[in-house]
Amino acid sequence: MADDLLAEKAVVIQRCLERIREKYDNDPAAFLVDQDRQDIAVLNILRACQACIDMGQILIRRRHLGLPKSSRDVFRLLQQAGIIEPDLGANL
Repeated sequence: MADDLLAEKAVVIQRCLERIREKYDNDPAAFLVDQDRQDIAVLNILRACQACIDMGQILIRRRHLGLPKSSRDVFRLLQQAGIIEPDLGANL
C-alpha cells in the first residue's frame, strides 16, 4: 500500500514537471510576460513540492524515523537516515 502511495506521488511529481516544461519550454519569451503561464508553473511547483514532502512522510512513518515538526524536518530526517544525499537534504 505504501509503495502504491509512493508511486502515485512520483507520478504527480512527473506530471507537474511536464506541465511546467510545457508552459516554459514551448515559448520562454511568452512565459516571461504571460501571468497565466507563470501561475500554472508556480502551482505545479507547489504541487510537486507537496508530493515530495508527502513521500518523505510516508518513508519516515514506514521506517519509524521520528516525528517531523516541519517540512524541513522531513528532509532532515531522511538525510540523517541516509535515504537522501546530504546535498539534496540541505537544498530541500
